[in-house]
Amino acid sequence: METQIQSITVDQDSVKSILNVFFKTIVRSLTFPVRIFPDITMPDEKKENLLINSSWDTGASSTHITKSAALKLGLITRKEFSLCNKKGFNLDSKIVPVTLLFPDKRVQLVGAYIADDFPDADLIIGMDIINTGNFQYRVKNGKSVLSIARALNDIEKPEYSKDHHPDLISCEIDRFGCFQMKVEYPGIVDRLIIPVIISSFHIPIYQPGKEQIKVNCIIDTGAPISLITSRLAEKLNLTRIDGKDQVIKSGTAKDGDISVIFCQFMEYYDIEIVVQVKDDDHPDYDFILGMDLISSGSLGIINFNNQTTLLLTLSSNT
Repeated sequence: METQIQSITVDQDSVKSILNVFFKTIVRSLTFPVRIFPDITMPDEKKENLLINSSWDTGASSTHITKSAALKLGLITRKEFSLCNKKGFNLDSKIVPVTLLFPDKRVQLVGAYIADDFPDADLIIGMDIINTGNFQYRVKNGKSVLSIARALNDIEKPEYSKDHHPDLISCEIDRFGCFQMKVEYPGIVDRLIIPVIISSFHIPIYQPGKEQIKVNCIIDTGAPISLITSRLAEKLNLTRIDGKDQVIKSGTAKDGDISVIFCQFMEYYDIEIVVQVKDDDHPDYDFILGMDLISSGSLGIINFNNQTTLLLTLSSNT
């Protein structure tokens, strides 16, 4: 796959290192290369290692490495690799210790879960690594920029709060008509979940026989497009549309179909969103806010004083 990276720079002072990844265009995947070593010692580039693509995924609680990369590094055996593709055998629960060397020369030790191969990356960076620092995604001059700030001293894996419900949510519309949301959680969280109201019609304009439902939404930079569960699509009795021309088609939207929903954040900002229905009902959320929406504005994750704060901006042109 052709690289989407324009340049990678590092800003460093006596306290922190900021890794800046500049992409060539507005991207739907936050992917850039890291070097990975098959142990938990300090990395030595003379040792066996791999330069692989890492995808930074706020929808993943944990970090995952693909089976093929794990095999190349000797983290799993060829027998395990062969068996894991057979029915009834998998390595989903196996965790392997790896050392990551990022472009800013910072080192991260992590236990990575073995996962099936992904199309564009061999390493999925989850919230267990993202939450050891601060994270910012924004669009500047028509191009995506990802900035990751981390303390120079070693950071231990955070203790996660079991409560994903926000303590405080504040919203406003700025002078450019953009929607801005600030969400404070009761501790460090491994999922960015916020409550929203979903409907099949513009929420301020009530239509008899139509429902509006309060559901949980997860902010997911690993999702190129926004998704809703088939469970929610059925409750809303959503109609299918043509994905290219958005012409209404007959029948109720099911797995793989494209549809349209209207979303309201804390009684603010009723926006129309084109979504895909996914037949994968999750117990904790029904709506995945993906990079198609995130790239219309910006996303910030701040971890300070044992608390996660989410900053989300969506363009008025969404």
